Amino acid sequence: MDEKLRTARRRRRVGAPGSSSVGVPEAPPGMTEPPPQERALRSQARLRRIRRPARASVLWGAGVATVVTVAGVMLRGELTPAQNLNDGAMHWSMVRWAEGVLRQGRLPLDGWYPRLGLGFPQFHHYQSLSHIVTAIVSVVVGSNGTYPVVQWLLLATLPLSAWLGARLFGLDRAASLWCAALVLLPVSRTNYGNELGSYVWRGYGMSPQLWGMWLMPIALGLTWRAVDRGRRPVVAGAVLGVTVLAHALVGYLAALMVVVWIVLGRPVVARATRAMVVALAAVCTTAWFLVPLVIDSNGATYGGYQRGTFWYDSYGARRVLGWLVTGRIYDLGRPPVLTCLVALGLVIALVRSRHDRLSRALVATWVVSLVLYCGTPTFGWLLHLLPGSHDLFFPRFLVGLHLSGVFLAGVGGGWLLRSVRDVLQHRLPARAAIASVAIPVVIAAALLVPPWRERNHYAAAGARWMRWQHGADQTDGADLSHLAERARELGGGRVYSGTLFNQRSWPYVGFVPAHAALLNDGVDTVGNLLRVSSLSTSMESQFDDRVPWQYDLFDVRYVVLPQGQPPPVPATKVAGRGSLALWQVSTSGYVGVVDAIDPIVSNLEGLGDAVTPFLRSDVFARGRYPLLRLPGTPSGRPTTTSYAALDGPPGSVLSQVGIAGAGQFGAQVDVRRPSYVVLRQSWHPRWRVTVDGRPATAVPIAPSYVAVRVGPGRHVVAFDYRPWRMEWLVVEGLLGLAALHLAVVWLQSRGVSVPRRERGGTRSPPQG
Repeated sequence: MDEKLRTARRRRRVGAPGSSSVGVPEAPPGMTEPPPQERALRSQARLRRIRRPARASVLWGAGVATVVTVAGVMLRGELTPAQNLNDGAMHWSMVRWAEGVLRQGRLPLDGWYPRLGLGFPQFHHYQSLSHIVTAIVSVVVGSNGTYPVVQWLLLATLPLSAWLGARLFGLDRAASLWCAALVLLPVSRTNYGNELGSYVWRGYGMSPQLWGMWLMPIALGLTWRAVDRGRRPVVAGAVLGVTVLAHALVGYLAALMVVVWIVLGRPVVARATRAMVVALAAVCTTAWFLVPLVIDSNGATYGGYQRGTFWYDSYGARRVLGWLVTGRIYDLGRPPVLTCLVALGLVIALVRSRHDRLSRALVATWVVSLVLYCGTPTFGWLLHLLPGSHDLFFPRFLVGLHLSGVFLAGVGGGWLLRSVRDVLQHRLPARAAIASVAIPVVIAAALLVPPWRERNHYAAAGARWMRWQHGADQTDGADLSHLAERARELGGGRVYSGTLFNQRSWPYVGFVPAHAALLNDGVDTVGNLLRVSSLSTSMESQFDDRVPWQYDLFDVRYVVLPQGQPPPVPATKVAGRGSLALWQVSTSGYVGVVDAIDPIVSNLEGLGDAVTPFLRSDVFARGRYPLLRLPGTPSGRPTTTSYAALDGPPGSVLSQVGIAGAGQFGAQVDVRRPSYVVLRQSWHPRWRVTVDGRPATAVPIAPSYVAVRVGPGRHVVAFDYRPWRMEWLVVEGLLGLAALHLAVVWLQSRGVSVPRRERGGTRSPPQG
């Protein structure tokens, strides 16, 4: 059949009798349909045209699947059940808290999370989409071990995300496959970028960032298409909003790039209009998180004593550029393969950028990320103009430098192999044509195998450590869990077993310090510092375990120590298991009756420094708590002065009860004189208080608690954290997205929409 079709086409070219415009014999006069032979030839040609792209798609898909499979096998050790290190302990704890709320028939969009920071509405002020989704999966499958599986699945499929993002951006399939093969390979000096050290068990365990970086390539690709060509701007904005919900800083960078997209082509007005639609869709998607966050901004503090350090300001251009040229941004401790590919791709994109908008977009993403990562030491004059710049962690923008570098490296790798292939095809004889394919494959393997082997060694070492940790969890971990359960049964206070600052002298479970392991066991703790944005963060870091009265101030009722080691303050041993012992300290519980003195006037960030002198004095030891006067919060009236002569304590707590996970506490108190009933949970404007069933005004009191003024007599006082009804904001956001989509469709039907194809500029040149 192929020979007949070629013969017919040859007859047409030479003008042979009987030839026709379709390369088959002419139809007899009077026929309205082509003869059966012509129909068969046309069908065969059409099938060949369809099958060729289909076969190519299968081959490219097989390439991506191979990368994903290799990544999944390399990282299989992450599936080992083991207690979490670093941030992973907090994230797994948040997932379990969300599971508990779901099993009660409520959505975990807001609520009191008592495990860290002396209590804090973590889901109210922190990007929690990843925890909620993981908790939903756990409830559906009926297992509480979903967290490591989800982590492994996201890591293994990160190459797929890079492939999709590159294709949506407009890169050809060869460059996109390079992106998929390179996305897991960066290794930096700080380990805070889009790299294994940020996500795996032996690293920092930053689960929300992993979710954000899985979504970010897709968000960048979709928003670029929306702004550049008007393709589905509402969908692009919705994906951008989900990226913000997964990780606020990653989403911030993606949203910032939408503004940059506007100036990379013409007409600018049309591009700005499309960007506005994308932004409105993103706002609708994130409204349920951003609206309460902004309204209750006086209930959290970001920074404290970390202000003015590299944790916020980053490292400056001198150090960052030094790391860049020496390979310590992309290839720390190994040959700079990825660094060289990024440099090659950057040169190619710069050359093409004059006539190619896509190349301008890639260069712009890399340059913007580089400037942000250099931070305020060099570019403070510019970066302080950004919205919310005061609360940005500029070192974390390394993620953008890594992702944009991978895109550039994909361009460089694709160009390199195509160039080698073209040279070989022109210089080799036809019988050696296979070499023009084999040699580029060998070059690609020579470039990719060494960094993949290095990453495999890194993951294998982590897997060995996880297996060792799993064994420790069966012994010391089981003992600690038993003691944590005993503390839960006794109730009424927090558990302490060292802090981040002194953890070497306190117990460990394998590699995990006891204060983190206790968080894995789901008890309220003191010592796992700097994890949340509670007003108590700075105060908690100043807890001195050698001062007896501070145990009552922070309601540290239980201490876990090695068997045979005495506690630093008077305590009673209540349980022992294996190598560990549980001690109980005499405290008054979560609720107390105190005298209040003149307020401390401070802003939120300076609260820790303002309270420090009182923590080092005997004011709290004598039962006199300074009130707090903070921006946007009510303030109470003092009941005494610092050194006034008083006749004994102001009152006592007859009984108290609390459901910490629900943010509900109550007590019956006997008060001798006007005083304050204090709840030793972090202050937040969503606290509601009733005294004898009547609403009362909750005020902040030092060090960072919530309190209410009461008069003499017996009273029943109830503290209740009232979460936002974010479900309504979710519904309103979905309705807003639907309305925006219908408005865009209606405008397009009326001919008002901006043309999809730009009048000024060119499409990206073919790359393969």
